[in-house]
Amino acid sequence: KKSEAQAKVKAEAKKKADAEAKKKEQIAAKKAAEKEAYATEIGVYSDGIGTIYGDFAENIGTFNGQTAMISENPMLIVDEDWIMGTTASLLSIQMNINAINETTPPKGFEEIHAMNEKIAAEWQFVVDNFPDAVDNLDAELIEECITHMQLGTQYSEESSKLISEKMAELEEDEVI
Repeated sequence: KKSEAQAKVKAEAKKKADAEAKKKEQIAAKKAAEKEAYATEIGVYSDGIGTIYGDFAENIGTFNGQTAMISENPMLIVDEDWIMGTTASLLSIQMNINAINETTPPKGFEEIHAMNEKIAAEWQFVVDNFPDAVDNLDAELIEECITHMQLGTQYSEESSKLISEKMAELEEDEVI
């Protein structure tokens, strides 16, 4: 009887140890799946924002080219081609602003996304006010637009720094 009881205790202990080992494996598998899902979410966000930023930079470059043309030849403000080109670049910038504002960041990217929203807000001022500033030859409003463009550039530099720091942190933590 004693050996039967000992065998039963050993069997129960083994069963309990096996159950605990299985539970640990499940927890490890769940953590690995969560880590992989998070890495995928980061990749999707990074790719999306990267595409938006690439388009945004191109559209800002086009807009800056348009404004450079008018600074060289102020008579262009009545030129239909210049007006259409400037309007098209502002509409493209508006689409970039909307895309940034409609993007949801993954956990841990809130500070970066808040900076991206600041960039969008600065450029929203330009989109909303530059046409009126030019139409009314309002030098003060044009200067204000330039200030907002400069702030957008400053925030963009800060955002790039935050992104670099975050990606280095994620690489160090072996998330990506």
